[in-house]
Amino acid sequence: MNFKPAWLELYEAAVLETDNVALQKRIEQAEQALAARLVQMKQGEDGNLSERSIVEKVAAALQVLRQERLSSSGVGNQRADVQH
Repeated sequence: MNFKPAWLELYEAAVLETDNVALQKRIEQAEQALAARLVQMKQGEDGNLSERSIVEKVAAALQVLRQERLSSSGVGNQRADVQH
């Protein structure tokens, strides 16, 4: 059985979302999960450099998704802070 982290499931849901109003919420949920995972990794909980790199790339991809899909649609443009 493959383990899929919650942040990855939330990211995938955001990428696949077709409704822009729902997309805003999905992006926020994914960003919050990514931020929480980064905090866990900083506290020494089972993270590695490879996962940290992936988390940071996914956070950047969510920013692009927000800019590309939501900026032009007029849906909110705030984002959760994902600190590196």
